[in-house]
Amino acid sequence: MARGAWKAALVAAAAVAVSVAAAENAEVAQRVMGGREVTPGQTRESRRAARRRTADSSDSEQLNVLFIVVDDMRVESKLYDRPWDLMPNVDAWAKSKGAQQFDHAYTSEPLCGPSRASFMTSRTTMSLEFHTNTGLARETEVLFDDADNLLMTDWFNDNDFSVAGVSKIYHYQQTNEDAFAQADANYQSEPSKLVDDACDGGLRCGESNDTELVDKVATNWALDELDTLKDSTEPFFMAVGMHRPHLPFRVPQAHIDRVVELTGLKASQASEVDLHHPGAPASYYDIPGDSVPIEAYSYCPNLEDYADWDSDTDMVDYVSLGYYAAISYIDEEVGKILAKLEEVGLANSTIVSITADHGWSLGEHGAWCKRSEYELVTHVPLWIHDPRATATDALTYNRRGFMSLIDLYPTIADLAGIPLSVSEYEDYSIQGVSRAANYFRSEISATTTEVLQQVASAEGHSFGYPVDAAFTVQPACFDSSGDTSVCDTVLEFDYMGLSVRTENFRYTEWWPWDDSSASIDFSDGLPDGKQELYDHRTDSFELVNLASNSSYSDIVSEHALYLRAYYLDCSTLSAGTDCNAEAHCMTVDSTCYLRSDCSALTGLDDQCNATGYCQVSSGSCIDTTRVAALTTASPTASPTPNPTTPSPTEAPVTPSPTREGETPAPTSSDTSGESVSPGDSDSAPSAGTRVAVASVVTALTSILALLH
Repeated sequence: MARGAWKAALVAAAAVAVSVAAAENAEVAQRVMGGREVTPGQTRESRRAARRRTADSSDSEQLNVLFIVVDDMRVESKLYDRPWDLMPNVDAWAKSKGAQQFDHAYTSEPLCGPSRASFMTSRTTMSLEFHTNTGLARETEVLFDDADNLLMTDWFNDNDFSVAGVSKIYHYQQTNEDAFAQADANYQSEPSKLVDDACDGGLRCGESNDTELVDKVATNWALDELDTLKDSTEPFFMAVGMHRPHLPFRVPQAHIDRVVELTGLKASQASEVDLHHPGAPASYYDIPGDSVPIEAYSYCPNLEDYADWDSDTDMVDYVSLGYYAAISYIDEEVGKILAKLEEVGLANSTIVSITADHGWSLGEHGAWCKRSEYELVTHVPLWIHDPRATATDALTYNRRGFMSLIDLYPTIADLAGIPLSVSEYEDYSIQGVSRAANYFRSEISATTTEVLQQVASAEGHSFGYPVDAAFTVQPACFDSSGDTSVCDTVLEFDYMGLSVRTENFRYTEWWPWDDSSASIDFSDGLPDGKQELYDHRTDSFELVNLASNSSYSDIVSEHALYLRAYYLDCSTLSAGTDCNAEAHCMTVDSTCYLRSDCSALTGLDDQCNATGYCQVSSGSCIDTTRVAALTTASPTASPTPNPTTPSPTEAPVTPSPTREGETPAPTSSDTSGESVSPGDSDSAPSAGTRVAVASVVTALTSILALLH
């Protein structure tokens, strides 16, 4: 189908985006999920006193948690099919323990501060309005001055866990000290980075005396702390931050020597692409051409600060050697902590999570460092081990799971026996959900079931986005000459990249950013020329942008809908026509709601039951389809492939408006956009249903007809 006709179809059917009617108040314009205003006069102490509660732990026993976060570490484990054995200790542990390995784990934003704030609050960086490392004051404001936050460290402390931590968990050192103090934790700050970062001005160096390196100190502290915790009568939550492989790569010389032996890399040789990425073409290290939006190019000025960086020389092997050595070094330190857990007899009562805040580029796509929407940067390693798993369970070592890092906090809390309840979701802006039922046990806890039924989300619905999907954002900025530059202000950017990764595809849109409202205006339709689509079945290196390929137009439209269902907040839309034009929204009683917000239909029993995805239960309207979608993934089975994605030898097919197991919503010719009013005695209950949900289905049907 022609690009213009496809766009016209979207506008005519209004399934992806429509123009917003002029509003007197700018707050009702179409906006992405935004942060809420800080509650005046509320302090950390008053919030803490107000939110202290003991969760209902009757669903399961309480287990300890060892939470390990590595800085800037992309996927380089051999278990992830990388060519070298850089992480023998973690790999051996994961296989021997039957840990769940998530082959599709993704950060909310590929930058240290925003990513960490996101997974420690279970909120997206768009919700937090936190996108840059602009200083301690901003991070303090985001984490502590926002009453909508319930930090992971606080949740465990509020539930009588002993909280302990060392080094970098949150971004800034003072933030860590404040957050762990707020959680009454035993916390050890990282040693002076000035000492650890000294490489005579270079980005890489080997040390023979490594006892004072940041991560050695952190490991030794963790080993001592485990010796103490083994005698505790309370469960514990211990967070361990690892600073490498963050620049500079100051590591024990033994690990540089080990990597040279493993890889054959040398300090001065020209890079061979196939050495680092078997099967990749030489163009993998080229800056993308005109088929890729310039916003996609990742700018990294950090390297220019190092004396041994030479932009006119092939630096891939030189930098990679230091980076790989740093990963090898961290693997050794993490291995010591895992061994200590066994030694002190805590391994059988401790949930272990190992991940990173984001990935990194080593010259691929002509880019370095972080700050991009490419797979190498948004993708992170993630292992979670539940000690209740045994070789006879369907919980043994397996792969291919999806996990957004904003789901990490609810999942770990659930596994530890203190699942977040509906009360927490109502009191705070928590956006992630527990994945425990997907990957770790066959029965879902009562608390988590209630959350999935009552907390509105478009996830797992045909009009929303799949369970197996992860979303990432990245701002883009330009200098006065038009070249890409680092975004170094709080909320002033030129563009915002929105990206979704599904089983087979990565799709990205680059939208103009509105500084005044700190938002994106979706009302103009799709951003022509600012889209990327990569088919990972045939192009895992993300070299061929298929966004303008007519054979993939339905895949583009499908993934565009996913982005809107995730980032476009229905509550900001005018009720009626504007609301109902969005596939994931519905108007009920003159208010625009998320279409899957079944609670909006409480008291409207006929309307609730007629949707096909809501059901009346004990007087309330609850979401039953979402529970099924989030509990059907067997731990030992691969996730069901997206039914709308084509095989490598077939042309893409038109996406179905419903998913397996979900009943289509009722249809109607009434698309007037009038609101559903429960108090309108002149309207039959079924008419209310038709108005509330049928208009979006009609819009989708119109699109499908036009696409054929």
